[in-house]
Amino acid sequence: MKLSDWLEQSGTTQADLARALAVSQGRISQLVAGGLPSLDLALKLKSHTRGAMRPEDFSDMPNSKIGIAHV
Repeated sequence: MKLSDWLEQSGTTQADLARALAVSQGRISQLVAGGLPSLDLALKLKSHTRGAMRPEDFSDMPNSKIGIAHV
């Protein structure tokens, strides 16, 4: 699932999600635009969205050049 789709379906704003995850709204905007999250942020997104967003969802995005780095 794309983050933009989840935001729309859940009625959550980027600002609300940013507050919930303790990141900036700008960071959420980057993710919506195809940026890659850190593994930690990807796992927080998975937890916050109750599994609707998975870390591997970000590797399928057309603007991403690589998948999530596993550390």
